[in-house]
Amino acid sequence: MKNHESHHNEPIYTCPMHPEVRGNKGDKCPKCGMNLVATDGGTSTEHEVDLQGAEDIKERQQVELSFRYLTKGEPMPLEISHEKKVHLMAFNENLTWFAHLHPLERENEVYTVLATFPFGGKYYLFSDLKPKGGAAFVDKKTITVAGNNNPPVESTALKLTSQVDGLTVKIDNGDELQTKENQGIKITVEKAGEKLKDKDIQPYLGANAHIALVGTDDKMLIHIHPMENEHYPIYAETHFENPGIYRMWVEFKTSGIVHTADFTLHVKEGKESGGSMDHGSHSH
Repeated sequence: MKNHESHHNEPIYTCPMHPEVRGNKGDKCPKCGMNLVATDGGTSTEHEVDLQGAEDIKERQQVELSFRYLTKGEPMPLEISHEKKVHLMAFNENLTWFAHLHPLERENEVYTVLATFPFGGKYYLFSDLKPKGGAAFVDKKTITVAGNNNPPVESTALKLTSQVDGLTVKIDNGDELQTKENQGIKITVEKAGEKLKDKDIQPYLGANAHIALVGTDDKMLIHIHPMENEHYPIYAETHFENPGIYRMWVEFKTSGIVHTADFTLHVKEGKESGGSMDHGSHSH
């Protein structure tokens, strides 16, 4: 993808999930496969996030967190993206606990959310949002929770099958993932030995599913909105910048129930690819 600069007020095309990726109309993001969308060129360097309520948090006690999203010091109007203005994803340092929350807009464009953190220690809070007329961006905050309830030890073992709510969720190609090129993540869901089809997966927050990926080394978030394809009820494309171990959570809905399946991926170093970034009909 060629770098594209705006001239004479032409729109800049960026990825809704990876605003650092820019290109031309019709391009797809090399990280997640989403179509690039036109924006006015606003960048995350102009934005800041003010977090209040995180100064004295104790484990297992509900706390109200308040967020103010600002652009150049002024309140930032937000667009609805996947049915919410803000998606807040929280992880503990060991990446053994995950929560997907949605702060609600209050007066003076303050967003608040109630949260309970089960263990003492460090947590990462990622606000995923889209300013009106601008590119989506993700802000990362680190907080510390007081307490002596230690979290489970992070497992680095490869985990490609997850049992949740009587369902068996598998990543069929989990042992083939590598860097350097777009990767398809192929997910099957079984109930009582029968594979579910795309019609069995209900829309959840404006998508077929939500996937959160965090590297155990860099602790950075990749948020993906997968779709079904002709072979898999949940199919996603992403781009791994670095090899290593990644923790992954897949949220999806069946029969009115939201399920969260967790995995551990081992991503290998791949070879440079000179192929096209056009991934056919996999729309996101």
